[in-house]
Amino acid sequence: MNIVVMTVPHAKCDFIADVDVGYEGHSCDSIAEQEANKLLNELLKLNIEVYEQVGNISRYNLDLNRIESRLSEYHRTLDRFIDSHLKDKVVLLDIHSGDFGYSPIVIFDFKSAMDDILIKFIVDQIGKDLVTIKYGPDRDYIIKKLHELKIPAVLIEFNENKYKKNISIYNGHG
Repeated sequence: MNIVVMTVPHAKCDFIADVDVGYEGHSCDSIAEQEANKLLNELLKLNIEVYEQVGNISRYNLDLNRIESRLSEYHRTLDRFIDSHLKDKVVLLDIHSGDFGYSPIVIFDFKSAMDDILIKFIVDQIGKDLVTIKYGPDRDYIIKKLHELKIPAVLIEFNENKYKKNISIYNGHG
């Protein structure tokens, strides 16, 4: 069975100022959850099982993508799900959004996860013309811990300032 685990650790915005101030000037990923939900719906239409876990703690209080959060309920829940599905074909999409200078969507590849056929398929569904692929270091805790389990993982970053809401990023879907 193929299962896509989709994490959205920085979705929680406590108040409007959270979008502009806080953790390194970016305490929440303001469009990550809505884009994750669009992607989730497209994957479900393709009969791909998806498990989505959305952060419920502001990044300003606890960054759920750093090792300091390893004992949080967010990680305990994620770990239980992963442990119960190790026999399945699992890949991870760690969904974020931010302000950066490249294309509308950047996919950070870690340890050649882009070699995985399911991840390649998902990138094709997003639309290659909107995507820049960069190699990234394993500093993100969620990605790092799944790599230790030999589970392919990529970080998908939606550009909050350049991403246009009217663009269909799913090859004519959405």
